[in-house]
Amino acid sequence: MKAQLSIDFVLSLVIFIGVVAYVLLQTLAYQYDFLKEIKKQKLYAKAYALSEGLLSRWMDEKYNLTNLVSLVKIKNDEQACNSNYPNFKNSIGIDVDFGFYVFNSSNDLIASCSSASKKSLNLTRFARSENDYLKILVEV
Repeated sequence: MKAQLSIDFVLSLVIFIGVVAYVLLQTLAYQYDFLKEIKKQKLYAKAYALSEGLLSRWMDEKYNLTNLVSLVKIKNDEQACNSNYPNFKNSIGIDVDFGFYVFNSSNDLIASCSSASKKSLNLTRFARSENDYLKILVEV
């Protein structure tokens, strides 16, 4: 029986290859989901950093209160962003394309700026102006 293939050997080899292939595919599928979640968390961190940067730019120094923003500064940034988006993006210091939308308590759009690229994550923050509450939607 030297150098002969038996049915037991072939069957055990097929089962072994099947089990190895199954374990490998399950590991790769889990790794793909894990990497996708890491990418989503990185985008969320960038969106949060962007919203913090915008809120600090818009903060009203007159009262020195947390999340009290100036509508004049929001309008100035909207105008600067819509007139020269790449320059505004560099002044913010973020490396992904983004957009922001500011709504008042009646859900009317007050200010907006966005790049043409598709966004994959939305983050909503709330702030207060001198006479109204604001909802700030940041997209990255």
